[in-house]
Amino acid sequence: MIKAVIFDFGGVVHSLGKRKLSEIVAERTHKKPEEIKSLLGPLLLEMSVKAINEDQFWEMLGGKTEGVWEEQMRYDCIHSPVVELVKKLKRKKITTAVLSNTIAPHAEILANRGWYKYFDRVFLSFEIGLRKPDIKAYEHVLRELGVTGEECIFIDDILENLGPAKSLGIKTVLATSPDQVVREARELIV
Repeated sequence: MIKAVIFDFGGVVHSLGKRKLSEIVAERTHKKPEEIKSLLGPLLLEMSVKAINEDQFWEMLGGKTEGVWEEQMRYDCIHSPVVELVKKLKRKKITTAVLSNTIAPHAEILANRGWYKYFDRVFLSFEIGLRKPDIKAYEHVLRELGVTGEECIFIDDILENLGPAKSLGIKTVLATSPDQVVREARELIV
């Protein structure tokens, strides 16, 4: 019996905007996009597990620029069919949770929009110090929710993130569209 459904957030519950962070930062810092792009990945990875803070992030990029996060996320939108699924799951007394690799500035924007409020629990990489696909992230969530892998479904839009969940007995859904997520989750719950 399914007792919990765990959702990745970006790409599953909400769509990501079209502006790339590297483009925005390059514009604001007057650096070449290639230079910024090569620095961003490792810095965001470190920031997503609190190995560095936001001030250190900007220092390594050459100085803070205001409004970058808001600009990057300006056109993000929530997937209503997935939110409706979450509401239905909660009415059925199935725990809903988020497990997301993210950074504090992004999470703050999403929280201010009220997008995390739909879920019973939210596990963010920068808060728990663990990122998917590290199996310890999934183990942490199972432990905190008080459920076994066999009692869960995990939904993510990145195939690499599903393997560790499967190894713990969690049923998985590779998200390709909001309607597909709803359909496949319902099939697994029945």
